[in-house]
Amino acid sequence: MSKRMVALMMIVLSLTMFLAAPALAEAAKATDPAVIAIYNGTETPEASVRLRIVTTDGEKLLDGMVVTVAEHPTVFQVLKAGLDAAGIPLELVDENTPDKMFVNGIADLKSENPDFWMYYINQQMAELGIGTQEVKNGDVVEFIYGDYNLGYVEVK
Repeated sequence: MSKRMVALMMIVLSLTMFLAAPALAEAAKATDPAVIAIYNGTETPEASVRLRIVTTDGEKLLDGMVVTVAEHPTVFQVLKAGLDAAGIPLELVDENTPDKMFVNGIADLKSENPDFWMYYINQQMAELGIGTQEVKNGDVVEFIYGDYNLGYVEVK
């Protein structure tokens, strides 16, 4: 490869990174919670998603923005990026099967009847598993630990 070609590739790469930075900065400014993580896939579409992880007793484990850069971002990508950034452990069941994957534990809170991890998108219980449920810009994804018989419980 010629020096000219390498130089051209470096310029294109630098320009791409320069142009992407304002979009990430704007996403961070446009929301109340701080950006806690960025899931960086290989595609260019971007979505800012608020991730809240709480208990029905009012304990807040995580509340912040996760910026995804992926063609079809999923709840799993948002959850994993947010928890990894915060250093909070995640325990999954069927981790390698996206359509069957579900959360068994976050931090030291494990699913045990009647308390389970349930998740909601914009205060509506999700109908798909975390590995297949897509998110879009502006969504609020909430993982709530508690008695599943209570349904959605708003935790501030």
